[in-house]
Amino acid sequence: MKNYKNGLENKSSLYYNAKKVFYNKGYDKTTIQEIVTAAKTKLGMLNYYFISKENLAMEIFRDFANDVVLCIENQKENIPEYPEKNPLLVDMIGYRGYIEALRCNEHLTRFYVEITKLPLFSETLVNTREYFFGDILSKEPHSSQNPMLRDSAYYTYLKSATAGMECYLLKTIFEGKNSLLLEDAVDFYFEDYYNSLFKDAENIKKTIQQSREIIQHFHFSVSDDFSIELEII
Repeated sequence: MKNYKNGLENKSSLYYNAKKVFYNKGYDKTTIQEIVTAAKTKLGMLNYYFISKENLAMEIFRDFANDVVLCIENQKENIPEYPEKNPLLVDMIGYRGYIEALRCNEHLTRFYVEITKLPLFSETLVNTREYFFGDILSKEPHSSQNPMLRDSAYYTYLKSATAGMECYLLKTIFEGKNSLLLEDAVDFYFEDYYNSLFKDAENIKKTIQQSREIIQHFHFSVSDDFSIELEII
């Protein structure tokens, strides 16, 4: 039991301290030795619990994205006219919230840009799209959905295509290589993204505008351990 407890403490310490080092130095300049030293554990423990620095970074990224969604969910009572009965708008608010949170400070945008180069990042984004596709499609009637989604090959293609679009769009904007305002770029991306899932283009366009107006009241702050807070202003 003591060894089990020590193991959990080592894993937790590695995870927590990795977040702080990644936040302050970025992914590229962080070494495994720095994480292990900050966690006050042995070098082999990181590979034992997380396989690699890359896997550890992906776990931190996934947890951060999930925390954004939970943060919005926990604040829904403070969001004026929160559209609980409109799954499409709720989905757009969560997606915009994730993007807004990523750009709330330079530490997060640097971390995002650097991990986009990792082989596991594409796989992580595709898996994330699969989850959110399933979630929103389960809440909307089949009659409103794009019938091409029944084709498994198209569905697989769409996961990869939208993940690639998201990655390239955010990366180029965060790097200053895209002259579009982020809000406008997200509007254009959402039109492609949601019109590939649903048939009502007019409703999608209206809902995109609604999500943009709601997200203007969001103010995210993120600390050096990637913990996130949302203030509705």
